[in-house]
This record gives sequence, C-alpha cells and structure tokens, in this order.
Amino acid sequence: MRGVRGKGWRALVVAPPPNVDEDHNGRLLALDARFAEVCDGLETPYLRAHQPLRENPIWMREVAATDGYHPDAPGYDEFAALLAPHWLLWLAAPGSELPTVR
Repeated sequence: MRGVRGKGWRALVVAPPPNVDEDHNGRLLALDARFAEVCDGLETPYLRAHQPLRENPIWMREVAATDGYHPDAPGYDEFAALLAPHWLLWLAAPGSELPTVR
C-alpha cells in the first residue's frame, strides 16, 4: 500500500470472502484481523466482508453449490450489494473515513 500511495493512488482493501472449508475460514479470519490492523496503521480503508458473507445464506449456498470457493451470480450479487455503498462512497469522497463492514 505504501507503493500505491507513493504513486498518488488511493487504495481500498476488501477482506477475502469465506468458503466451505472451515479450516481455511479460520485462517482467513486471522488474515482478516491482520489486514484490518495493517490498513488501520496505514490509514487505508478496509472492508471486513468475510463475516457478513459467512452469515449470508445466499453467498454460502452458492459457494457450496459450485467448487466450494466461488459462487455463481447470485452469490456475487450479495457480495456486490454488501460492498457497493462503501465502494461508491470511497470513489465519491476521497479521503473520507469509511465505516467498517462487520
């Protein structure tokens, strides 16, 4: 992210989404916490989407119906609906603080 900032670009970091492998999800939650910590230290917006998607029955149903990691379109619709308001705010208001997605 420092390299991005050095080029004058703004960054928005999004948490890795959940899948059907609970061991993998445990590692993703630890990674999510670390990403949040690093982004906070760099004053970079971070959208914590892992847990909301993990609790989203459409996302999880769609992930389970495919390869266990990648949903079909209805799952991605849920991801987009979760992120879109925050992403649009980030685009429209440079430098504004985004609420954390939980």
